[in-house]
Amino acid sequence: MKIKKRLRTLHRQIGIFSALWLFVLASSGFILQHKNDWGLDNAFITNTFLLRLYGIGQHTAAFCSGEDCLIQIDQEVLINHNSTMLSNPLRRVAFIDDKWVVETHAEQMWFNRSGEMLQRFDDFEPSPLKPQEIKWLKASADNGLITQAISEVSDSYLSVAQVVFDLHAGITSPSILNDFAALALIFLSLSGLVIYFRKKRR
Repeated sequence: MKIKKRLRTLHRQIGIFSALWLFVLASSGFILQHKNDWGLDNAFITNTFLLRLYGIGQHTAAFCSGEDCLIQIDQEVLINHNSTMLSNPLRRVAFIDDKWVVETHAEQMWFNRSGEMLQRFDDFEPSPLKPQEIKWLKASADNGLITQAISEVSDSYLSVAQVVFDLHAGITSPSILNDFAALALIFLSLSGLVIYFRKKRR
């Protein structure tokens, strides 16, 4: 009798957790069925926490000279809100004669204040600027610049549909939580059968 009572209690308690998990599964599946109707593929996430969860904004740096700012978000660089892509991470940055001087480990690039590349130099075509003549900027400590830049570049990074799909598929959930949910459903199925057939015997 005690075993049967304990089994019922466990069945009820685990059932509450399973119901919540199934609710997430069903509601996210329903949303995915209508993602085209609701334009979720064209709606993008701007929340910095979610973006960082997806690895967006892991490597950031901001450099400012007066009102001009150059901000790196992963492999994208914003110069006064104009975007350009860099294949290598920034090493150091300077602002000289109304232009940005950007160095990676492989090359040096010059950009104007609108983010257009003016010239590119490497080992085969060295820069005319001598390192001792360059006053390199210190990275800005203003986190607001980084947050604003992440919001700007996120306009094409992470769609709402992708987040809902990952939630539905369990990609963004810890694997141990998904394992526990699966085991909980197995337990509910077996314990439900036991309770049902014990009732039938009466």
